[in-house]
Amino acid sequence: MTTAGVDRAGAGPASWRTGVWIAAWWLLVGAASGAVVGLVIGGIGGRLAMLVLRQQSPGAVGLTSDAGFEIGRVTLSGLLGLAAFAAVAGGLFGLVYLAVRLAVPAPARLTVATLLGATVGGAAFIEPDGIDLLVLDPLWFAVSAFIALAALAALATALAVERLARRAPLTPPAARPPVPPAVALTARVVVAALVVAVVVSQGLALAREVAQVL
Repeated sequence: MTTAGVDRAGAGPASWRTGVWIAAWWLLVGAASGAVVGLVIGGIGGRLAMLVLRQQSPGAVGLTSDAGFEIGRVTLSGLLGLAAFAAVAGGLFGLVYLAVRLAVPAPARLTVATLLGATVGGAAFIEPDGIDLLVLDPLWFAVSAFIALAALAALATALAVERLARRAPLTPPAARPPVPPAVALTARVVVAALVVAVVVSQGLALAREVAQVL
């Protein structure tokens, strides 16, 4: 058996092990970036926004918010619940962004991430029939804060992932599992189409919700 044959024979398992390691590293980058950003912007930023709204809405104190928290009362369980929710939501968005960045050209990635955060996050957090937007003032600040925090968290997550991407584990091309060009192109087209569909549909839903509220 020639040396070349031994190299080719051993390249398969090593190649797939390298591929699994790289995939695991990227998943960790996406989830960790999103979780940390979500904890800081969603958790701390969300709490500060609610503090402003509470001070401007004395009549809302004591009521139960749409998220299940008592407005005006700060508890350890409430803080931990908000922090956990923000971290999990951020981590999930970080994983979604990993797929988005593969299908979107580099110059447009931050813009697309921000749009996804604003539309999906805004549409999820704004409840026209919920109690929050019925008792909290000023209303324009509540709506703007929900959308802005989601957009800012998405943008910060994308920036964190892109920065960490410069430290991605580098391996020789021969050590990476080959991906047929047709498969790669199809995956990019499918992801890009899904991103456009989500942004448009969630953007329209958000516009309807804002119109009902304001």
